[in-house]
Formats: sequence, structure tokens, C-alpha cells
Amino acid sequence: MKSHSKEPTKREEFLEEGKNKICNDRAKEYGDALETHQDIADVWMPIIRNALSRYGRILPAHVAIMMSMLKNIRASKNLLHTDSWVDGCGYPALGGELSQRMKDEIIELEKKYES
Repeated sequence: MKSHSKEPTKREEFLEEGKNKICNDRAKEYGDALETHQDIADVWMPIIRNALSRYGRILPAHVAIMMSMLKNIRASKNLLHTDSWVDGCGYPALGGELSQRMKDEIIELEKKYES
């Protein structure tokens, strides 16, 4: 029979770790959450607008662009946070690969939405 002890579940451990990161670590690293998220929204909006008008939807390569911009915003708020710089380099390379893998579909979408 299973024990019904009150040990924390994995879910509770994940929630606690997430709480600590969001309420402590991230606030120290990147500043006010509202300001940071507004900055991210401001740089994502033209990407989303261009994606929808030219391709009719957001493609995986657009997500890579947006993730790169997120990391750039974070890097601008903490110049010594290496993860932001490393990931900021990686996402454009990934986006380039994704766009090449989807080349035929992208060309078809461009034709469909250019009129």
C-alpha cells in the first residue's frame, strides 16, 4: 500500500522553484516584470504583424526571432547574464535553419498572401 506522507510532490517542487525564480532571481536579474514584458511586447508586435500579413500565421522561424528579441531585452537589462547572450546568438541560427526546412511552404504562403 502507498504511503500518504506529506512529502512534497514533484509538482510542488517545480512550483516552489518557479516561485523562487520569478519572485527573486528574475526580479534581481531583469528588473520590474511589467516593464520587461512591455518591452518584449513592443519588439514582438511588428514581428507578429509582419508574420500575419505576409504569411497568414506565425511560423516557427518567427518564434525564433521573437525568442532572440526576448533574450536581447533581457541582456539589455543585465549585461553580465551570460545565458541571455548565448541564447540570443542561438535563436537566429535556429530561425535560419527552420526557415530553410520550411522553404517550400514559406514560398507558397508568400504567393498566397502577396495579393
